[in-house]
Amino acid sequence: MSTLTHNIKLELLQIKRDPMLPWMILFPVVLALLARIVLPGLQIWSMQNHQYDLMQFAQLGQSILVLTAPLVIGLVIGFLLLDQKDENSLIAIALTPASLTGYLLKKMVGPLLMAIPITLLSLWISQLVPFNFMRDLLVTVISLLLAPCFGLFLAVLASNKVQGLALSKISGLFLIPPILGWIYQDGLGWLNGFMPTYWPCFVFWNFESGLSYGLIGGLIVAIVYPVFIIMAFLKVFMKLK
Repeated sequence: MSTLTHNIKLELLQIKRDPMLPWMILFPVVLALLARIVLPGLQIWSMQNHQYDLMQFAQLGQSILVLTAPLVIGLVIGFLLLDQKDENSLIAIALTPASLTGYLLKKMVGPLLMAIPITLLSLWISQLVPFNFMRDLLVTVISLLLAPCFGLFLAVLASNKVQGLALSKISGLFLIPPILGWIYQDGLGWLNGFMPTYWPCFVFWNFESGLSYGLIGGLIVAIVYPVFIIMAFLKVFMKLK
């Protein structure tokens, strides 16, 4: 436990070294605050002037908010790994008895642990849909697996932090399948499951309906699919180190 705590402290110190990363971590909370402050007035204006109920998209908005912290934390993980590539420290570690895979996974622990309270706080603040601790904790935990996916995606495709920052701009594309999946929930929305960001949202949308084969299946895919992607990206990353 002391070794884990020490590793987490080291990662937090490395995050603080970069003036951009601490602010990135707070982005989901800022987004939730904006939703809480701006949307009620926007809803009143929309109903009074256009008789259009914006709250019909509340469930979609809250599920997208679930994904915000993992994507942001994924950016943090990606930049931390790119720092390691720039410093050539991964080559040095590979020459020691330590497992490089284990080292990389340990580097992700600190940011991932930060994502849990950040995501729960964001969901509680926004109140786009009533806060449900069991549902929101479950979806938060399974969505954390997306952070290493995105972090390793950046670390594999980018050669340095400048390229990583350019690649990070496409992160919004990962939200398109969940949005389409929500729009077509009663049809072929599940076809958007090729993107792992869809499955935590699927669990979020169906949690209130109670335990079902669909929910259990979605939960299994939401866990297994990202793990498979993480292991695949790890193998590629270690070959590129």
